[in-house]
Amino acid sequence: MLLLHLIRSELPLYPIQTIVAFFIGYRAVRFYNLSKEKVFLHLNIAFLLLGAGSLTYFLGSSMALLLTRYPKVLESGFVVSLLEGASLVLAVSEVLAYTSLALGYMRREVLASPLLLIACMMITSNLICLFLLIYIVMNLFIAYSKGKSRRTLTALLGFALMSLGHAFPMIPAFQLQLLGELLRTSGLVLILLSVR
Repeated sequence: MLLLHLIRSELPLYPIQTIVAFFIGYRAVRFYNLSKEKVFLHLNIAFLLLGAGSLTYFLGSSMALLLTRYPKVLESGFVVSLLEGASLVLAVSEVLAYTSLALGYMRREVLASPLLLIACMMITSNLICLFLLIYIVMNLFIAYSKGKSRRTLTALLGFALMSLGHAFPMIPAFQLQLLGELLRTSGLVLILLSVR
């Protein structure tokens, strides 16, 4: 039942992450329509994927939490399957979103091969997301070093918090799981502030 306790504690953060991610995606598509720069298209795709993954995880976890009241359903293993499915959708959406962001910062169009996608799924998704976020943070650091823009600094801090949010769950301690979700939510809010 530690799993259910973990779900209850982090569950309220997912609707916030969903709303913020969808709003960032909306703002990115508006910037893309104005400037026609591909990086905004990648931002739109990435944050729509993050929002969809968070929404799916929230709905799946909420349903699993509600179904725990019925012992027959709990014994059937459906609740565990539902949680695993929601977690898989979240992991896949995060990997695809951060890959889209990394490709956007490369400033060239590269299509991810199916082999790369299979390799991503074989490795822990948090580790892949962490490496992609570190790459994005390094690119933003270079951009900030050149221009000293406040928006770039805010985006840099937001992505740095998101990378820390992916690093903490790798440490097997319950309190760090919740801290990781809080850092990811804070990072999303900072990124939202950078695109206003």
